[in-house]
Amino acid sequence: MHYDLIIVGCGAMGAATLYQAAKKGAKVLGIDQFDPPHALGSTHGETRITRLAVGEGPEYFPLVKRSHEIWEEITAQTGTQLLYLSGLLTIAPKDGTGAGHFGDFVSLSAKVAAQYGLDVTRMTAAEVREKFPLINPTEADNALLDPNGGVVAVDHAVAAQLQLATQLGADLLRNTAVTSIEGNTVNVAGQSFTADKIVNTTGAWVKSWLPKSQADYFRVTRQTIYWFAADDLAAFMPDVFPGILWPGYHEDDYLGAFPVLPGGTPGFKVLTERREFAYDPDTVPREVPQSEIDDFVNVVMKDRILGLNLTKCLKAKVCLYTDTPDEHFIIDWHPENKNMLVVSPCSGHGFKHSAAIGESIAQWMLDGKSKIDLSAFQWKN
Repeated sequence: MHYDLIIVGCGAMGAATLYQAAKKGAKVLGIDQFDPPHALGSTHGETRITRLAVGEGPEYFPLVKRSHEIWEEITAQTGTQLLYLSGLLTIAPKDGTGAGHFGDFVSLSAKVAAQYGLDVTRMTAAEVREKFPLINPTEADNALLDPNGGVVAVDHAVAAQLQLATQLGADLLRNTAVTSIEGNTVNVAGQSFTADKIVNTTGAWVKSWLPKSQADYFRVTRQTIYWFAADDLAAFMPDVFPGILWPGYHEDDYLGAFPVLPGGTPGFKVLTERREFAYDPDTVPREVPQSEIDDFVNVVMKDRILGLNLTKCLKAKVCLYTDTPDEHFIIDWHPENKNMLVVSPCSGHGFKHSAAIGESIAQWMLDGKSKIDLSAFQWKN
């Protein structure tokens, strides 16, 4: 069977592309080796942080702004709330010595906010503690509050876009492994499909579809998410508690914190980032031992968030980042197959942009050009 577009991998980027292509009236097929939304890749764990003041660079602002609009549109269509604008609080060392690429991430985020005329507030540590008594930065920190940030309900977002796509006529093969891609032909066990264009949104599995020189550009890293019991769960709801991006001084100091959404896990979600080891996505350890939980509590949590019972971890889950050396996205043609676009192994900061990336890819593949400029995300020499 022939399609206008085949999307291989239906997580964050793939689900968005499938939906947007179907919305444009294309004959489109999505294929996933699992049953999305699932807990084996990068798109799960209930929530992801979003923010308009994107300190990673101004090239990301049009994507996150449009993604917010799309999620509100989907909420209106489905009745399922996807975007919670709780506010996003970025906390970083005020001397600019934040870990890794973050550096002075408050100033970097403020610079993007100024470029696009966003209403943000710079705060001292004392002002943060006064406004949010459960958040406890030190006097060495400063902060930026982005009122147009918050969290996205990721599992619901993927499910909603896949549902809307199929309602619009898209075909979707779940629990179906792609065995090979040859030119414009996608092969699965016992079947072959052709398309004008193929979009590879396989995330942590993208290395399998690339020649060694490009495959070696990516590293799959194992990340762990934790939910802890709270003294008063209502104090962490999105109407009173913001999302938090808190890099710290060292790589193992990074803390992300998420307001508690109605109907989700009745605990406070936090995470850190670990990038020192590379993994195979098919063999990555999925269990989280107690020693890993203890290390997270002792090294990362310290006294940064109050009102939690850190002796009671309700659950812990593993997810995957697919990192590039500069931690920016890749959205570009496969080096040996000009029928296939490789989309956004995104170094752990991609979900907030995914709805607009899907729309942009659908425009590019079907109309020849996307409204949002994606040229910043080409292969690096």
